[in-house]
Amino acid sequence: MAAREDKVKLQNEAERYGLSIVPEARGRAFARVQAAEAYREEVVANAEGEASRFDQLLTEYQKAPKVTRDRLYIDAMQSLYSNSTKVMVDVEGGNNLMYLPLDKIIQQNKSEEDK
Repeated sequence: MAAREDKVKLQNEAERYGLSIVPEARGRAFARVQAAEAYREEVVANAEGEASRFDQLLTEYQKAPKVTRDRLYIDAMQSLYSNSTKVMVDVEGGNNLMYLPLDKIIQQNKSEEDK
């Protein structure tokens, strides 16, 4: 008799566990699907935006190739050098480069101002 009661009790516990686990798993799966769809939408929107910018750039390039090429070069150099804290200066008539450690100069000025 006790064994049957234990069997029924364990079966009920297993069913309760199954009824609680399945909805949680479905919820997590639904959340993952939603996140994946959102990511897909973001990637597609970014790609469409880049394609649109490229088309606009192409039209401008076709109007004035040299100006557009120079502007692209200047923009690339500006983005590259804006992150740099070092400056190299070419001295005319010499074969030496002068190095200016701007990051250290700025730190030194800040430390002097704090005093």
